[in-house]
Amino acid sequence: MELLLPSEFSTLATALVSAAAANRRSSLGRPAQNEFAELLPRVTTLSDEVPDWPELGYFAAWIADKARDSVTAVTYYRRVVVKLDAAKQKPLADLINARVSTLAPSAQPATLEPGPDGACRSSRVIVELPCDRATFR
Repeated sequence: MELLLPSEFSTLATALVSAAAANRRSSLGRPAQNEFAELLPRVTTLSDEVPDWPELGYFAAWIADKARDSVTAVTYYRRVVVKLDAAKQKPLADLINARVSTLAPSAQPATLEPGPDGACRSSRVIVELPCDRATFR
């Protein structure tokens, strides 16, 4: 975990425990949307600090999804898709693209294709979202 400072690691650990508790309450039929919404700024900040950690980006997207913040969820799901290995993680990319299609029906699916150097490349993704200052936090 050298990617995170000790204080950031502590924030992540607390967020994981809080998210698990909120998810359990949600699976038992109790409302938990507000709990996920409270976690979202902390998790997205961590994800923004370590953009090359797709699992953390997926966690941020999942938290946003659970908080019913579709704009943020789509943003972070898209960041994850472009980091995936096309040959090994196509099922995950397909799952993420399906979720993005549900959250933002006008979104075009991202494609993963190996480049000449074997590195994964993604198509440009355009998602139609409202363009007002409140959307871009």
